[in-house]
Amino acid sequence: MEHQCESPGILIDHLFKSHAAKSITKSTNDLFTTLLWATLYGHYAVIKPLLDAGADLEARGEESGQSPLILAPKYGHVEIMKLLLNGGANMESRDHFGGLPLMWAAENGHVEVMELLLNRGADIESQADNRKSPLMRAAGNGHVEVVELILDKGLIWKLGMTMVIRH
Repeated sequence: MEHQCESPGILIDHLFKSHAAKSITKSTNDLFTTLLWATLYGHYAVIKPLLDAGADLEARGEESGQSPLILAPKYGHVEIMKLLLNGGANMESRDHFGGLPLMWAAENGHVEVMELLLNRGADIESQADNRKSPLMRAAGNGHVEVVELILDKGLIWKLGMTMVIRH
């Protein structure tokens, strides 16, 4: 049975007072830090005290190389994105496959996250190691609203890099 803490801030305060704060940067058996787990599940109330206690904004899952700023857009956690960006997280941080926050937001159809990243200067023409752009990721997953947003933001078409031409 899954239990949820109704006041995560109280839980975090208790953990810090009991000297558990020393472990906030250590990875679990699943190779994730506490901050990565909290980001994955969208626990804003847990993330803020973790950051205040010095959790590493650039911590990465050892297998995927995903940072909190990769996980938040991947799962559409807009408020967490704002918290991480305002805290100084690197918007150009890539995972082990060259994926950027903008690409994960596009691939999963998170329009509001896309707008936030684009308004903060994310490169709309960026590519991952497999040469897929945010446009390709959005179109390939049928996210029409994201495709429209990318086109509205003025994507510059390059010969050989469109979904139709590039196979």
